[in-house]
Amino acid sequence: MEEHAENSIIAFAKANAVTLIASVAALVTMALVPPDEAYAAYFDWRTICCLGSILAVVAALRHTGFFSTITRYLLRGFKTTRSAVAGLVAITGLISMFITNDLALIMMLPLAALLLQSAGHARLIPVTFVLQTLSANLLGMVMPFGNPQNLFLFSRFEIDPLAFLATMALPFALSAAALALCCFLLVKPQPIAAAKHAVQRGAAAVPEATASTTSVSAPEQPSPSAAAPTPAQPATSSIPAPDPAQPTASSPAALATSSIPAPSPAALATSTTAKNVLYAALFLLTLASVFRLIPFQISTIIVALALIIADKRALAELDWSLLLTFLFFFIFSGNLARMPEVQMAAAELLQQNALVVSALASQVISNVPSAVLLAPFTENWPALLVGVNIGGAGTIVGSLASLITLNHYRALRDANSSSASNNAGPFSASASPSSTDTTLPSADAALPSASASPSSTDTALPSASTALPSTGSYLKTFTILNCGFLILLLIACSLAGIR
Repeated sequence: MEEHAENSIIAFAKANAVTLIASVAALVTMALVPPDEAYAAYFDWRTICCLGSILAVVAALRHTGFFSTITRYLLRGFKTTRSAVAGLVAITGLISMFITNDLALIMMLPLAALLLQSAGHARLIPVTFVLQTLSANLLGMVMPFGNPQNLFLFSRFEIDPLAFLATMALPFALSAAALALCCFLLVKPQPIAAAKHAVQRGAAAVPEATASTTSVSAPEQPSPSAAAPTPAQPATSSIPAPDPAQPTASSPAALATSSIPAPSPAALATSTTAKNVLYAALFLLTLASVFRLIPFQISTIIVALALIIADKRALAELDWSLLLTFLFFFIFSGNLARMPEVQMAAAELLQQNALVVSALASQVISNVPSAVLLAPFTENWPALLVGVNIGGAGTIVGSLASLITLNHYRALRDANSSSASNNAGPFSASASPSSTDTTLPSADAALPSASASPSSTDTALPSASTALPSTGSYLKTFTILNCGFLILLLIACSLAGIR
């Protein structure tokens, strides 16, 4: 019992490390600057409410399978590994512009793994994951709501939208060109025909599809092979023994439930469409508050009430730890700003070169905390904005999104290692023929229609024909590419006069 509790505490600490560090930092400064009425001015409630609204609405859209359906359309027609990787990287960057970088990666990384493993190109997963992470961090920065730090700085300095786009245009264009060049140089154009079928059928394995609450799978029809007994599997083996704890077909409970008709596919599609329209309207409403077209208090209340009625789970799955991290760092940075020695030192460093200082600070404490920490000490928002965004490249802690990718890669490796050692399971190529609902179809299998529900096909990740490279190999690839991007962007932005 004690060991289990200890393991739970360790797991919680690892999952919420940044939030715990922020809370400790806030408590330390509170001992130096006791709470008073000035604390109320520390918090940027516009950032907290707008970010929370965006995260909640995006979670609701994930539950309807909206993003997996859009992605399935975009990924159709890939013929080579180069075009597939380039498409995955581009779509990740595009999505991150609107739903933040971490959520874009949570959605796209499983899809990339599915596509590459099904085509027998698992060795490309490390470089693809790294490029997707760079894309989420460096392409999403062009929008005020593409990264949490952007939303904070956009609100704090009341930046004009056109001025924001003009400031981010150079690093965005350089990042896009460098990512395209990496896809061209690092990935050979090998055939990937079979992967198209895997992505079409495997979209249900993506997190937002499996989380759908609005779809009901049609009852499975017995296949001829399942209906006919085989010598290795007698006919009696397919008839399970009756369970006294379960109601029989003639029991009152069974009769009561059998009289309830299942929703028709048309009704389910109509319900899902209506929810998508509602959530899209809520998203636009939130963006209007981000651009200060309507009061953020009004949009937050409307979003909360609508989701309480339509999808409470979206509120429950909100990234509350991220919002708490912001609150703790507001206290930390607010208290530091009231310490004369700290204020003078920070202001002097930022005055010399805010771009380099903010980018280097991100390498140590991540870019979101750096933005919150340094904002009170400078009015040079263009250099600070660019610095904390390009600072997302570099070390593995430069951006929380990078840690998300690392954790996903480790989990993927563990799953493949486990399936290889057991020679069974959802990742195994030698699964029993009777488990057809967990293996991928052959290349000549019929593709589902584009209008089919993403969650109507239960497809697990296939086995890789080659073992995934080690985590150390992934980190090596990550470090080389990220440091290269960071140096390139720092030099280019400095030459452009951003400092």
